[in-house]
Parts: sequence; structure tokens; C-alpha cells
Amino acid sequence: RADAKEKPAPGDPYAAIDLDKRPSSVETNEVPPNPLVVMKTDKGSFVIELYEDSAPNTVANFIHLVESGHYKDSNFHRVEGANDPKSGLRIVQGGRKNNSEAFDWGIFNEAFVPSYGDLKNATGTLSMARTMEPHTGGCQFFINLKDMPGWDDKRSPYCVFGKVMRNLSVVEAIRANDKILDAWVVRKRNHDYNPWVIRPNARSMERAVKK
Repeated sequence: RADAKEKPAPGDPYAAIDLDKRPSSVETNEVPPNPLVVMKTDKGSFVIELYEDSAPNTVANFIHLVESGHYKDSNFHRVEGANDPKSGLRIVQGGRKNNSEAFDWGIFNEAFVPSYGDLKNATGTLSMARTMEPHTGGCQFFINLKDMPGWDDKRSPYCVFGKVMRNLSVVEAIRANDKILDAWVVRKRNHDYNPWVIRPNARSMERAVKK
């Protein structure tokens, strides 16, 4: 297993997270710290911290999809730079189901919102994949394996909403068509994660789950 090679550093706050099985309960907090998700792949498991203060709706979308089981048995369909010794690994991208680019909705690109701050597409960060249109991110995400400053262009930025905090080496071992076996939330804040979404042909945003 790839994750067995990476030993947590002394004092690592993520070292106690079980990477092999879901917790019997999810830690909930009224205020920060940030939510945490474990993603289990056929190359091993890794821990993601989600930047809820900077991209709250993007994080709500991701947690909603994790908890609904969307990512279970999906795959990483795109790996850039794996066979390019000059550039090296750049990104791994996944999250679509049944090899389909279509999804039920898109979400607003929060990289345009002031609360987003100065987040950058840096090594280890998690960002929303999308088309050339800025507000078309839905279920697909990518993980940067090197700094990608071009994707922070103010005119059309890619929204960063988290970072791999443990076992980045697992992500570096992923290749095209490797599977996401499962994903689960380890920690979240004490509120409902029901994102605002933009459905095809809709005139306005609405909640993903109508109540």
C-alpha cells in the first residue's frame, strides 16, 4: 500500500485519523476547526482539510457529495504529467460517475468572492474542476501536485477549497483510472451541508436538496 510508506511526523494533528475505516460517529463543532475528509483509493488513503471559511458553498457541495456516496466507486480519469519527465506530475482529477462529464448542477465559483482571500493553486491543494465557464464546477475536483499560478488568474480562477494534509505521496502514486473506493467525513461543523446549486436551464440558484 502506498500510504504505508509515509509515516506521520511527531505531533502531526492528522496522525490519529483512521485511514482504513469510517468512524462510528462524526466529530461536529459549532465553530472552527475546518472539516476533514478521508478519501480511500486503490493506492491508499489520504486526509483532506476543507477551507470552509474561504469557500463555504464549495465545501458544502463537496461534503454533501461525500455523504451521499457520490464519490464511492468513482475514479481518477485524468492525470497530467505522469509520463513527462520534464514537467513531472501536475494534477490528478476525479469525481465523475460512470465516465460521464454530465452532472445535475454547477455551483458559483467562490474564487470571485472577497471572503476567498488569497488562496492559491499550490502543491497539495484541492480545487474545483470545470469547463471554461467559471460557474460550471459540479462534482469533479483536482489535486495540484505542483504550484499552478496560472490557475489563479483573476479573470477566470479555479476555486481552491481544501488541501491534502496527510499522505500526499498516495496522491502522487495515482494514475488514470485508479479508483476512489470510498470517502467519508471525519469532522465537520454543526450545521446542514446543503449547497446552493445552479441546475441546467434554471434562472436562479436553489438548494441541492429541496425541503
